[in-house]
Amino acid sequence: MIRPAIVLLALAAAIPAHAQRVSTVTGNRLMMLCHTADLTGCDAYLAGFADAMAEEPPPHRACIPSVVTTPQLRAVVLKLLHDEPDKRALPAAEIVVHAYGKAFACHP
Repeated sequence: MIRPAIVLLALAAAIPAHAQRVSTVTGNRLMMLCHTADLTGCDAYLAGFADAMAEEPPPHRACIPSVVTTPQLRAVVLKLLHDEPDKRALPAAEIVVHAYGKAFACHP
């Protein structure tokens, strides 16, 4: 006899998961974080992305050398936000991934 709980568990596993955006930080908000006297929030956000992207399985969206500093990561993202102001309303995550991919493209 199949137990109802097992059937429900199997059905739940078959339902595709949809990604949910956890952060509501936009490019505009990130610019504000990265233009304050205390850069802790900005730098933690950007370093966290760099660390997470380094752990992604291939193909990598960016290949950030280990010698790159957090101020350099900040400069890359701020340059993109300055050069492409139309992207500032996008989620910061998309902007950071795009900026890192542009600045630190992986070469085969």
